[in-house]
Amino acid sequence: MRVLGSISLATLALILLGCAPAVITRQALQGASKVPFREAVKHPDRYAGQNFVWGGTIVRTYRMGSGSEVEMTQNPVDGRGYITNPDVSDGRFIVVSRSFLDPDVFKPGLLMTVAGRLTGGRAAMFGDTEYLFPVIQATEIHLFSPRRTPVFYPSISVGVGVGF
Repeated sequence: MRVLGSISLATLALILLGCAPAVITRQALQGASKVPFREAVKHPDRYAGQNFVWGGTIVRTYRMGSGSEVEMTQNPVDGRGYITNPDVSDGRFIVVSRSFLDPDVFKPGLLMTVAGRLTGGRAAMFGDTEYLFPVIQATEIHLFSPRRTPVFYPSISVGVGVGF
């Protein structure tokens, strides 16, 4: 009976996790272009004017007048705007925000998802190589909080004895 209760509890937890809300509005997600990032990064001017939802890891944040720019390493996102694998990237991009994004909050290494309109590309140096960064004008930004607690990984074990 305890095994059945444990299975039911695990199933309930998976269902509740599957119902996590989107981090970007439904309208932005539904209106986003289906062009893969790897294609948009090759030809940003071709896709200028289209809406995208991209996620990634912050490289650096700059204050630009009353707004900000964030250079990011792209990471894939799912259909709700969550980053699925921070260890995979097809390149870099720049987020332009009309609002000030404090560099002490939008720190290097944090994950962020952005929805917005691709305005084209901007050539800039990336190390010792010129790189064409796609530039996205942000309409929505979601900054993921850094983990402050250990991650719980459910486990199943079989054993005999007493555990503490």
